[in-house]
Amino acid sequence: MQARLLILDAVSTNRIVLNALLEPSCYTIDQAASIAEGMAHVRTARPDLVLTAWSLPDGSAMDLRAALDGADRDRDIPVLAIARPGESTDRRAALQAGLTDVLFHPLDESMLHARLRSILRRRPPSSAFDLPTDSFVAPPVAEPAGFAEPRAGFTVADATSTADDSRHDNGPGIRKTTAPAPVLDRDRVVVLAEDPETALAWGQRLGTRLDRPVAGYALAQRQAVFGAAAPPDALVLALDPARPAPAMRLLADLRAGTSTRHVAVIVLLMTPNPQAAAHALDLGADDVMTGPFESCELALRVQAQLRRKQLSDRLRNTVRDGLRAALVDPMTGLYNRRYAIPYLAHTVRQSSRTGKGFAVMMADLDHFKRINDRHGHLAGDTVLIEAAARLRAALDRPDMVARIGGEEFLIVLGDADDTRARTMADTLRRAINGRPFHILPAGRCVTVTMSIGVALCPPAHERDGYGFPDDPDEPQIMAILNRADQALYDSKHAGRDKVTMVGAAA
Repeated sequence: MQARLLILDAVSTNRIVLNALLEPSCYTIDQAASIAEGMAHVRTARPDLVLTAWSLPDGSAMDLRAALDGADRDRDIPVLAIARPGESTDRRAALQAGLTDVLFHPLDESMLHARLRSILRRRPPSSAFDLPTDSFVAPPVAEPAGFAEPRAGFTVADATSTADDSRHDNGPGIRKTTAPAPVLDRDRVVVLAEDPETALAWGQRLGTRLDRPVAGYALAQRQAVFGAAAPPDALVLALDPARPAPAMRLLADLRAGTSTRHVAVIVLLMTPNPQAAAHALDLGADDVMTGPFESCELALRVQAQLRRKQLSDRLRNTVRDGLRAALVDPMTGLYNRRYAIPYLAHTVRQSSRTGKGFAVMMADLDHFKRINDRHGHLAGDTVLIEAAARLRAALDRPDMVARIGGEEFLIVLGDADDTRARTMADTLRRAINGRPFHILPAGRCVTVTMSIGVALCPPAHERDGYGFPDDPDEPQIMAILNRADQALYDSKHAGRDKVTMVGAAA
């Protein structure tokens, strides 16, 4: 299923025509004749997008937007309004109210489809992860995990402060919002146009509306914008009707780049061109503004894209941090068992491909319980954190260390023979016992030692009868760990602060 759309129009013929226009794209389409009827569909069908007539029996498209926000402030359903000839519309007010855009009859079919594809492509990313909103209840509204931060607010300067901005900017002033937070300072906005004078002038006028600096560059200077360490957060890309190819090519390149694919791009068309607008949207533009340059309307569109980008960035950071938390021990910063076991399996497969041996170590801090009993668990935590740092510093970069138990560590050495494995084991042991540990809260020092067991796994051509296949399963990986664990047990019984090494198999 492509997506679920809701069509709102009091005239059934209009709904039928629009339905017939969209049905070939395999959308699931619901229909309603009023805001009240549409809200019932929203509660039951949960559409991905609403296409609404500008005027409805019980209100306007802006009233519908307000009703949607009031019903579920955590789910931002895009609303695309369609105005018919003779209707009194205010696009700026509509954008400020939260509508995605206002289209006008007669509709251009290619432009409509491109606009829908663009909106649905950038729909709120939480839907892709199917995050529950009712996993826990926190009054007044349940928040999905990882999205409890308040929405960022954005402000627009009063139109009266820029009365000389442009002859196209003499419409109603945009009032300052009462959002709780301003645009973040990190948000960077850039205008690209064919000539630098136009780009600079538009950037200054847009910056006045946004109440922040906006850089302006010629399209030929794009290297100065995207060659930097961090790309801008939002880009206004002016499309020259005589030479659209360079801007279109840049748009495609931005969406292909790993560091630029999340830049919010608003394409500016000075003259109406539905084909060019549709092409820009399909290449990845987040929004298209057609007509004479109007800094007020453009500022509203930029703000909407920055809000969307901020939500997307927050989701990616949440997912990334969640993945990291799943694989990293939160106290020591080392990998945990969930990461270490697959890593060991990968090392076995890598060894089979390269013909090089490896070593697996199990290391345990000696008499660690005494530290907790005598000095408290805070002191024990301090020792664990410091021990992890010392182990990590002593290891070579390709090697891996993980905390797999209370005071137990797993170390995997790739490309290791018996000499390197023994040398590294002694280095790790001395990293722990070489100097005392300062413990909190009293600032006292304790001496800590570590016992190590090493299971040496020879190269593939030396493994006959050793039982390590090219693609090991979990029991075979556990067998390697058991060998290292047995060697650790022998080090403990030999008096602790020892290294015991065993071959790949008995």
